[in-house]
Amino acid sequence: MGFVEAVKTCYGPKYARFSPTLDRLLPDAFGIAISLAMLLLCVVTIFKRTKGPNRFGPDPLSECTDETIIA
Repeated sequence: MGFVEAVKTCYGPKYARFSPTLDRLLPDAFGIAISLAMLLLCVVTIFKRTKGPNRFGPDPLSECTDETIIA
């Protein structure tokens, strides 16, 4: 078996074929990963911000109250 024939054998039509069980498992794992990412994103956005200046500059909402932010 030469180099070209070996490459054709390894990267032929069955290169990206998985077993039927794995074909069902991969979309499920992808869905779970997306769900966890969205859950973490929601949790991070719920945390209350720190008030006052920080290393990025002065607080842009320093004169705002919680009522004006909601309104």
